[in-house]
Amino acid sequence: MTPRPRTNRPRRFFIALAYALLGAALPALHACEGPAALVYLFTGKDKQPALYELDPEAQTLIWIEDNEQLFTEPNAAIRIAAVAGAQLLAEGALDQPTLDNHALVTASDQDLQGKDLPQIARAYHAEQFIYARVAKVSAGATASLARPQALLEVRVIDAATGATVFPPSNPGNAQLDQGYPLRVDMPAAYEPGDGRASRNRLEDKLAEEAGVHLARLFHTWSEPEVGEVFR
Repeated sequence: MTPRPRTNRPRRFFIALAYALLGAALPALHACEGPAALVYLFTGKDKQPALYELDPEAQTLIWIEDNEQLFTEPNAAIRIAAVAGAQLLAEGALDQPTLDNHALVTASDQDLQGKDLPQIARAYHAEQFIYARVAKVSAGATASLARPQALLEVRVIDAATGATVFPPSNPGNAQLDQGYPLRVDMPAAYEPGDGRASRNRLEDKLAEEAGVHLARLFHTWSEPEVGEVFR
């Protein structure tokens, strides 16, 4: 019997299927970063674990310190703390709402004067204390193209003992003594105007993003699917 000639039907089928999938994804890929979005399309979400698990039942104080006023937007620290606290609650990392900067800024200077961080936490009946120092802020606006960035140095403190429980002590890395370096890099975007109002808008977005990133240190989260907005 004469053997039947081989055809390319299976190969053609898979090529057609690949083109169909890619065609359906192109609008989402256009909105996102193309190569990275292609990876997510074929591999799915990538789960990121918490770097430190908080005690969900403990009263928690979140304090964002910006003594050098690197944020010119006056409510940026309050915004970061509020966003982080709300997300930790929503993700189940905490069972009760957090205390944050708003509670402390309404206190009198006399209430806080001379107190160290654990004493401040205990004064507000907090058991664990998320402390983040603003180390860098850049609006990155050039010719209406903005790429805001921030650097926070994050620590979790046991209010009862005053010990830093996150990040863990590492004698070989002196930088960690200042706290875990949390970098917040927002994608470049068009931002009309170059005055104070424009910078305030950028800093408000940056503060919200910093709050999201701060909370993610303490709960499991996933990379976005194709078409989802990266947060």
